[in-house]
Amino acid sequence: MLNITMDKSAEDVGLAGMLSDLMQQNVQQHPERQADFDALCGSIFIEAKDAEVSLTMEFSCGALVVYGGIHGKPDVFISADSATILDLSNAKLFHGLPDLTHKSGQEMIQKLILGELKMKGMGLLLKPMLLIRFTKLLSVS
Repeated sequence: MLNITMDKSAEDVGLAGMLSDLMQQNVQQHPERQADFDALCGSIFIEAKDAEVSLTMEFSCGALVVYGGIHGKPDVFISADSATILDLSNAKLFHGLPDLTHKSGQEMIQKLILGELKMKGMGLLLKPMLLIRFTKLLSVS
């Protein structure tokens, strides 16, 4: 069981619960991903523009606190429509990155190129494993 805490500010953010539940389920099905969760240190801001919701996931090497909206200074910012954010869990991965040999990985890259999925922040350069481990936790494959 992952050590995940929902801050009061995230109680009404449905996406926060969905992503947290998805990570719990994926680690139950793939226990080796517990190590990825335990190694995550940093924060990720996620914005679903179409649903007008956002959250910050603050990972502290084995613990996660989920906040509604922006909290602190996130390392990585992810912005897309809610369907694209949830599609991140269906993308086939190769070492934590979208696998370009599969259609789902190609679609993620295409969305990045077209600006439908935006990722930015110093964490992409300074903490590259943050995003890689996070995508592995979300992936159902």
